[in-house]
Amino acid sequence: MRSSTPGRVLVEAFGDLVDPQEFLRDEPGSVYTGLYSDREGGRNGVTIRNEQDLTLIRGAARAICDVSVHAKCALNNLANYCISGGITYDVRDRTDGPRPADYRKTEVAKAAHSIVAEFLERTGWGSASKRKRILKRKHRDGELFARLTAQGGVCDVRILEPALITQPISTPEEWLFGIQTEPDDVESILQYHVQWSPQSADDVPPDRMCHWKMNVDDNVKRGLSDFYPVELYLSRASKLLRNTAGGAAVLAAIAAIIEHPVGTTQGAVESFRAGSNYNQRTEGTPKGGRQQYLQKYNEASFVHVPQGQKYAGSPLGTAGVGEAMVVIEQAVLRAVACNWSMPEYMISGDASNNNYASILEAGTPFTLFVESIQADIADEDRELLWKVLRIAYDAGRLKGFGSWEETKAALEINIEAPQVTKGTKPEETNRRKTLRDEGVLSVRTWAAQEGLDYEQEVANGAARVVEQPSTPVVPQNRLAEAVATLWGRYPGEVRS
Repeated sequence: MRSSTPGRVLVEAFGDLVDPQEFLRDEPGSVYTGLYSDREGGRNGVTIRNEQDLTLIRGAARAICDVSVHAKCALNNLANYCISGGITYDVRDRTDGPRPADYRKTEVAKAAHSIVAEFLERTGWGSASKRKRILKRKHRDGELFARLTAQGGVCDVRILEPALITQPISTPEEWLFGIQTEPDDVESILQYHVQWSPQSADDVPPDRMCHWKMNVDDNVKRGLSDFYPVELYLSRASKLLRNTAGGAAVLAAIAAIIEHPVGTTQGAVESFRAGSNYNQRTEGTPKGGRQQYLQKYNEASFVHVPQGQKYAGSPLGTAGVGEAMVVIEQAVLRAVACNWSMPEYMISGDASNNNYASILEAGTPFTLFVESIQADIADEDRELLWKVLRIAYDAGRLKGFGSWEETKAALEINIEAPQVTKGTKPEETNRRKTLRDEGVLSVRTWAAQEGLDYEQEVANGAARVVEQPSTPVVPQNRLAEAVATLWGRYPGEVRS
């Protein structure tokens, strides 16, 4: 029986039906109740009760993402739309934030921006390719652990395997799932336990670890894979496609069926079949070995039917059956695509049922979904970069600008993700150009929305545009007063 996640009925190799949740009804009080006990210690009801559940769910998700072309298609589309050509990062002065009396505007922002840019460049965190891999990993596993290490205020970041975060032996409930929290508040994290090997472990404080989880409530300690609700459908879609394609390939190889006339001896038929390619192998099953007989049909094969037997064609040979299999597969994939609000063509690869207008309309829910994911990415990266800046501050790289709280309050980290285009590319570009000409869109933001790295383009030879501060708009009723102040008289006034 293949691995599965709880809550699904599986079909074993011999056709026996097994309900993985049957144990929940074996004794009273073991079903999902909706009470506080279902969330106690950071659990997630019957889905994530312990680390074994996490391991099974994560393993099933990784397996389907490795073997299912549709799972890969979903992850690739999600990453490409969310990240596209890359994300831009900028640290600047907060226009409305409080500042200490000795705060030196721009100097602090430049120093902080330099630290962030150095971190992004050296670790590769800001590159489009790495950011796509990080996104795929998070959605596949349901969570991501990023550990920060530092030497002399210079930070490194490493993505940790979720299995390394585990509860230490003989520790209380507060250490469940390897995350120590306050006894009565699982959202107040004290430290993470990283078990590198049976003999080596670290307890990492929250200021050196970023933990981003998905598909669970805040009071659940560990995340849930995007593929948990759709893994079974993806597996069946792959099997349906494989079996349909395999059966069709065999049918296509058979050029003719030869039924021998009455009176033909069995030996004569066998002599005709002697040239066919037969193979025999022993297949292992949970109930022991069994013999499997195989016959290979080469291109344009002629099949001989022995005396006393009647040829019955494959169901796939019946008109409409093959098409029905494809329709069923598409229906399954549409259900899978709902998990990410994707249009059907984004996961099936078949856009034949859509015209261009309906594709744009169908893509609108997915656009909103991607924009929400981009907002999550910005929040997560902002959390990471604030920790990087705090480490640099503690090492003296931002000293002289006030306390850390004052310095942080005076700065802001701006993160721009590429815009998810709803219309055609030329129309979007022309609209941004108009906004730029009217002074309401910066060149840097324009480049990010076009999926370009502004600094990289400047390094490649593009002209750097120096943004000019906008000219204050003078109300009409004060225009004459402004002119009088500047020129010492009102327009048209003649002085003696």
